[in-house]
This record gives sequence, C-alpha cells and structure tokens, in this order.
Amino acid sequence: MSKQTGSDKQSIIDTDKAAIDYLEEHPDLLQRYPDLLTSLQIPHFSGRGSISLIERQVKLLREQNQHLEGQIHELVETAQQNEGLSEKMHRYSIGLMQAEGIDDLLSISMQTLKNVFDVDTAAVRFKPSIETDIGLNDDEVISDKAYAALLDSLGIGRGNCHNDLDDALLQALFGKGAEGIRSCGLAALDTPHRIGILALGSTSKDRFAPGMGTLFLERLGELMSAALITRGVT
Repeated sequence: MSKQTGSDKQSIIDTDKAAIDYLEEHPDLLQRYPDLLTSLQIPHFSGRGSISLIERQVKLLREQNQHLEGQIHELVETAQQNEGLSEKMHRYSIGLMQAEGIDDLLSISMQTLKNVFDVDTAAVRFKPSIETDIGLNDDEVISDKAYAALLDSLGIGRGNCHNDLDDALLQALFGKGAEGIRSCGLAALDTPHRIGILALGSTSKDRFAPGMGTLFLERLGELMSAALITRGVT
C-alpha cells in the first residue's frame, strides 16, 4: 500500500475545506438533495433546537416507507377491484348464455347488468334499419336522429362515458327509466356492422364521468354482440 505524501494530504485537506465552505454557503443542500442522506455515514449527534443528520435520515426513510406502503395498498386495491370485475363479467356471460331468444336475451341482459354492475338502468337500442323479423319491440329501435347523435358521442371508439347528454338522448336510450339519470356509459354493438348501442345509466353524475376508462364497457359490448350473432342478428 502506498503512503500518502505531504502533497496528497494537503490536497485532501483542501478538498475537505472546499466541501465544508460549500456546505456553509449552502445549508439547504441536503434539503434539495434528500436522497444523499441515505448514502451518508455519520455519527449521531444533535445540538439543542436542531435535528441531527441521522435523525433526518430516519425521518426520510420513514417517509419513503410510508410511500411504499401506500403504493402496495393501491396495488392490492386494484387487484381486488379487477378480481371483482372479472367475477361480474363471468356472471354476465352466464346470463347471456342462458337466454333462449332475443326477447329473453335482452331481458336477462338488462336485469343482470343492473344487479351485477349496480347501475340504476340499462338498455340496448338498435339502429333504425335493423331487420324487424327478429322480434324487437318498438322502443328497442331508436330514431335516425337519436342514433346518429349517439354514434357521434361514441366517436371512433367502442365505448364512452358521459354526464352531459341532453334529456332527449337520455329518453331515447332509457325511455321511462331516464328519469333522474345523470351519467351513462355507452358501448357499441358490432356484429360486425354497428347495429346498436348498449347503455348503462346512473343517477350519480360521477359514476360515468368523461375521461374514465372504457375497457369494461367495450367488453360488455363485445359479449352482447357475440350473443346477438349466435342468434342470427348481424
């Protein structure tokens, strides 16, 4: 091992002094770079009315631990929500498979959607040019104007959330069930032609707010579309 020369020692002293001078001129350095605290090795000493570096390190590590715990809690909540959503999708799929005809399919689907997804109302509305020989009721086919407006509200996507649809469109979607509805989620029915819209309505304005994720709505639309195809609706 080589020995330090006098010049080496002086260089270390000069470097230390420069570091000390910089810290004295910038006492907030460790506040601006808190991560540096976790890598420092220092004795534990504390002056009256101040906090030692080791105490500051402990405080920082506690804060980091709390942040990590918060992230873990969010991950667990997300996993639980996804598990619950998967179960709901499963129950809805079973309901669709148990339906016999179109009337039964629509009836079971709407009831299952309200019960399983806890919404206030649900409906399927078909485009005006849908074939009439599949036994649809008059209120299940909406006007050209309403259908065009709803397609426009969907945009290029296959699902969307709204809390600003006017009363006329809500009435076209939900009929008598439109009273008190303040937000709704829409899903396109593609078989592969876009033949209609699946709608979920809520009396809560925040239940289906614009900007929310629409993946589950799109999946609901896909399931209903598949059920319609198997019954000859294309």
